[in-house]
Amino acid sequence: MEQTVVQTKKLRVLPANRYHAGDSTPFSAFDLNTVTQKELTDKFRISSDAAKMLLSIRKKSAISRPDEVLHLKEIKKKDFEILRRCGYGNNDNKFAITDVQPVENYVFSFKKISLKISFLNPSNKKIAIASIKVFWNGEPFTIEKEVSRKESEQGFMIFDFEDSQTLPPGPARFIVNLFSEDGGQSMFKVTYAVLPSNPLSLTLSPSTYYVTGTYSLRGYYSSSSDKFYTVVKLSVYNGASSSVTMSKNINWEFWDGGVGGSSVESGTGSLSSNFTIDAYSTWSTTITFSSPSGSGIYKKYEDKEDMTLKIEMQKTSGTKVSDTLTARVMAAFGVDIIRVASDSFTSQEYTDLFDAVDVTQSIYEAMDITLRDIGRYAIPDSSAGSYKYINSESECRDMFEDWTAYDADGVNIDTFVTHDFVGTSFDGLAGDIPGPMSDSGRKSGVGVDKTGYVDGSGDKRLSIDYLGMLIAHELGHFLGLSHTSDSGNLMLSSSGETDTDITYDQYKTILDYGRVFVY
Repeated sequence: MEQTVVQTKKLRVLPANRYHAGDSTPFSAFDLNTVTQKELTDKFRISSDAAKMLLSIRKKSAISRPDEVLHLKEIKKKDFEILRRCGYGNNDNKFAITDVQPVENYVFSFKKISLKISFLNPSNKKIAIASIKVFWNGEPFTIEKEVSRKESEQGFMIFDFEDSQTLPPGPARFIVNLFSEDGGQSMFKVTYAVLPSNPLSLTLSPSTYYVTGTYSLRGYYSSSSDKFYTVVKLSVYNGASSSVTMSKNINWEFWDGGVGGSSVESGTGSLSSNFTIDAYSTWSTTITFSSPSGSGIYKKYEDKEDMTLKIEMQKTSGTKVSDTLTARVMAAFGVDIIRVASDSFTSQEYTDLFDAVDVTQSIYEAMDITLRDIGRYAIPDSSAGSYKYINSESECRDMFEDWTAYDADGVNIDTFVTHDFVGTSFDGLAGDIPGPMSDSGRKSGVGVDKTGYVDGSGDKRLSIDYLGMLIAHELGHFLGLSHTSDSGNLMLSSSGETDTDITYDQYKTILDYGRVFVY
């Protein structure tokens, strides 16, 4: 039997408290009326000519705001950016977050988090609210706290999380916002490597390019090589006050379903050498599994079955660490969007319609299913006849029978967007549950009402979020899903724009439908 091949690639690791290249850059601020020439040139890297000019100007009169001097010819582009961001005058009402740091130097797993938010606020304006949104391997959450007058004036606050709001080891991103009473806002983004309290852990995560909606690894199929590739990021986190040395050996195993079931494939990999992780630091690599036809992993992906990857490493002293992560393919199906009486769609409605299709796609991608192809077709007013307004289920089925998009491979699902469903108790209809494999006959498509309205400017618009959900709902029937009573589910009989959940069982049902392919 063919075997999977493993390759590793060492990654550049950023500091634990600046763990993402897109993090905001901390900065210091200076008073344009008191800063010394040496501070300007040595600390803030202002050019000597610009520094001299600033000092000569303020001898004549105090500088109220940086924009009073930014136009001077001595102020070069580099100086301009530093002065605009870091400088303030004696009548300056701007404010900005200058840094966000953990009070205890690092963020540790399952321990209470306290962050120091430092900010520039020269006019001592009242800052009303501090808000932090946290993104991690779980449901994002937001915490808000009021900012006191004392905190507004002292230029920093300590933001304490609740005892229940701790995090496991792994990367976590914090989006910090301050809002002033006069409507101002400042934002700062920072990512921390949440270090293990135990104090060593191994964490698996999807690689950048193959993330799926459920934070699973994606089995990516390459037709040119007839192989599935699985790329996983492996990180080892050291939360100890001393360095640790790890063995270069990597043990891996793919399991059918969860760990402890039946083994699909297993093996070992090796880095070039043992490696050391400094105190309060991290180390990362990517591992690429190349699975040819005939291998166990290839067969499971081909059959659209879930697997669980387990990877284990150990310290040279013998302590083992491991983690697991689900691996699955991204499944996909195609749709042909057919505008019925297309001449009567305004250009704005046309744009809104395909924004709604984007919503449909995002609903399915949240459960690892995407749209492989989106066809765009039109039935002009002169040919649409009575189908512009659907008056009954029978008339909708007549439309399915009379029209089809005939896409190249014949597997896209015909999706008719009409102007209205008149006198019916429904605003969408699927041909059957599941729909037929053929694009002919009275069950061969889905139809929806475009759900339009007129906005405050008198322009015709479509209800993008609702229409996106409605298309997704009717496609769900065509893919084999019946109505459910689960709160928030896409397939509620009277679903609204926020009812977009797809369960794992529904996902498995969709995978069994013949027009759904590995993507």
